[in-house]
Amino acid sequence: MIRVVATGTFDILHPGHLWYLEESAKLGDELYVGTWPLGMVAVRRNDKWVDMGRLGDAYEIVALAVYNGSFYGGSIPRAEVYRFDGPNRWTSIGRLFDPPGYQPVPVGTIVAATQDWTR
Repeated sequence: MIRVVATGTFDILHPGHLWYLEESAKLGDELYVGTWPLGMVAVRRNDKWVDMGRLGDAYEIVALAVYNGSFYGGSIPRAEVYRFDGPNRWTSIGRLFDPPGYQPVPVGTIVAATQDWTR
């Protein structure tokens, strides 16, 4: 199975967004997308969108990554990194403190990035 992650801010879908998502979906069997302003992750399987839940009180998903079989998301405004632990269940694994912009958070040997816009 090939999983594809599409990044971007999809607050108001326009033709460019739709083209990007359709082309991204062609690259694999599942397409994962983070949203704004609800901070939710969705996956497209068999031409149907499935809600994977919200990352805490996030407004925007700024990064999605797979590492060692686990799925992670970075969010703003709290600059938190979450691990997907099952249907609609995201576990916070750390929050960045004092990030002047994008800062790495070590998660084993993976590095996940997020941003805190509350400052």
